[in-house]
Amino acid sequence: MISIDKSLLTDGLMKNDFFREKVLKALKKGKFSAIGAFGIFLPQNRSNLYEIIRLNELRKKPYREGSYHMIGLAGSRYEAIMMAGELWLRHNRKVG
Repeated sequence: MISIDKSLLTDGLMKNDFFREKVLKALKKGKFSAIGAFGIFLPQNRSNLYEIIRLNELRKKPYREGSYHMIGLAGSRYEAIMMAGELWLRHNRKVG
């Protein structure tokens, strides 16, 4: 199951309203978009900072059985990595 954060961050292609809404609408219905988007999720494992997963991977059985909270949506893996770094820096500024 996927829950989507109310303050979802987007980057790159996903800043475009059309693409973002198309992807989010498909996710809410339990379907997956053909667009190669990546999601940034809160970690499933304490040793990870974040999980970066191609949204089409969520179709596979191990992912379908899990519970994921999406905090970011990016158009490419590079954008997702950069966004995860930005999220980590924001978090450290608040904590530190």
